[in-house]
Amino acid sequence: MPEAVLIVFSFLIGAVVGSFLNVCVHRLPRGMLLHRPPSHCPFCNEAVRWYDNVPVASYLALGRRCRCCGIRISPRYAVLELVTGAMFAYITWRLTRGMDVDYVRLGVYVAVATALAAASFVDIECRIIPDEISPPGTLLAPVVALVWPHLLLSQGRDHLIVGPLAGLLGATPASHPHLCSLMTSVAGIAAGFVVVWALGVMGRLIFRKEAMGFGDVKLMAFVGGFVGWRLVLMTIMVGACFGAVVGLVSMARSRDTRMPFGPYLSLGALVAMLHAGDVVRLFERYAAAVAGAH
Repeated sequence: MPEAVLIVFSFLIGAVVGSFLNVCVHRLPRGMLLHRPPSHCPFCNEAVRWYDNVPVASYLALGRRCRCCGIRISPRYAVLELVTGAMFAYITWRLTRGMDVDYVRLGVYVAVATALAAASFVDIECRIIPDEISPPGTLLAPVVALVWPHLLLSQGRDHLIVGPLAGLLGATPASHPHLCSLMTSVAGIAAGFVVVWALGVMGRLIFRKEAMGFGDVKLMAFVGGFVGWRLVLMTIMVGACFGAVVGLVSMARSRDTRMPFGPYLSLGALVAMLHAGDVVRLFERYAAAVAGAH
């Protein structure tokens, strides 16, 4: 399949997935079932017709209003569909360049990104991250690592911790890749959980208010299970940078310091998954420039 066609197809699939995520974002925080009742207007309760449920296109065709009662539809519906579509397209483009395409990695990264999108939009709207997202993913991550060890070991990551632990059992990534990959996943879960939890405790002590919700802690445990301890630390660092920039701008405009941190952690996770090497090179150049200045 030509690359351009594959990317367009990925965008369309992502937009459809985004349409389903809109259901999740609306229903999960409210304790509603995902499969029933059928999609309906929350104001007039009229069922949404199938042709009014086409991602993005229906939102525009309806003039951003419900066909039955005319109430304005939140732009979040189209935004989430566009974001998910763009995310699918970019991940596909990033991972399918070259002759050897790792479709397992592509599938896993798309699935993780889908969960992150759902968590982020719920966090933006309701200031919570539902337990239906992070804990199941955290339980699934070691299984994925055990079945497909190359996802965590292909670039030689995490041997700083995994090597000594595996050595106690006489295992190395070369001789026992499944065991070492499992250990890498578990180490990532522990690192994501402990580091964000510790940051939350420090924030409460310093600022005398909630600095990091427990939903963020569980979200990073989930991410750590899929990327390992080094990349989950990079995720937290990059997410903090994004959050700091947006937070400073927000404070300058409204002096409102309250903001959900889940979206920035999710963005940091995507950067770590897809651009870890670029981030490392950027910091190396920055460190070299600082050292040269002195």
